[in-house]
Amino acid sequence: MPESAASARFLSEREKLIAIERLRDNRTGLKTTQFKKYQVIEALTDPQCWMIALWNGVGMILNIGGSFLPIIIEDMGFTGITTTLLTLPVGGVECVAMLVAGLLASTFRNGRTLIMFLVCCPTLAGTVILNVAPQSSTWLRCAGVWLLLCVPASYALLLSLISSNVAGTTKKATTTLMSFVLFCVGNVVGPQLWRAHEAPRYQTALRSMTVSMCLIQFLNLALGAYYYFENKRRDKMVAAMQGGQSAIEEIHNEEYFGRTDREDWMKFRYRW
Repeated sequence: MPESAASARFLSEREKLIAIERLRDNRTGLKTTQFKKYQVIEALTDPQCWMIALWNGVGMILNIGGSFLPIIIEDMGFTGITTTLLTLPVGGVECVAMLVAGLLASTFRNGRTLIMFLVCCPTLAGTVILNVAPQSSTWLRCAGVWLLLCVPASYALLLSLISSNVAGTTKKATTTLMSFVLFCVGNVVGPQLWRAHEAPRYQTALRSMTVSMCLIQFLNLALGAYYYFENKRRDKMVAAMQGGQSAIEEIHNEEYFGRTDREDWMKFRYRW
């Protein structure tokens, strides 16, 4: 895949110009290979970057539940092909969640963090069901299992927040690196919570999944609140200035300068 519209061989020169022109709207700049140390520092001191990275880490602790779904179902008394068949609805729920989240996100300019929250609600309910439902409530516990993989739909929207809300190539790369490191940490921690001697309830793992979901929901709301109030704060600052906004509008093609979302505070607005 090409790194940018400018290097896409399947586009004509005119189509490349059109694609690049569309980048003006999100104000995240053109990709550059120049390393900017100050953008690394900015990423490490930006609340949104840490919230996104923490979401990745906490989410991956929860993610390991998908790998252990057959074990949960098998410990309900099912064996062989029946266990395999009973895991199929999980994929169906995940596909529906992806479609719903994608359609809602493409319909509304803002509201992705709220959509992430809503999409995660069934998974939170699933983890609660698995924690409180008795082992004898087989089909209720199966329903709880089927709800566990709505989170990937929310994760897809989280990745889109990096694309649209983190400006500056170096800052964006640093945020992605922070997220990847915590992504790996979460995947290392997750399997350690599933202990064979706790079968069939797996109290530690299931409680950890519930706590992880609560933290994810908090981060969804925290991200949305941060973006909303930061936009309001910037609007007030611009309104209080005399001629500040008009002065920056006189700079030609300043949308492509590769400035970070903090440097471009006069015009850059987060899409929450």
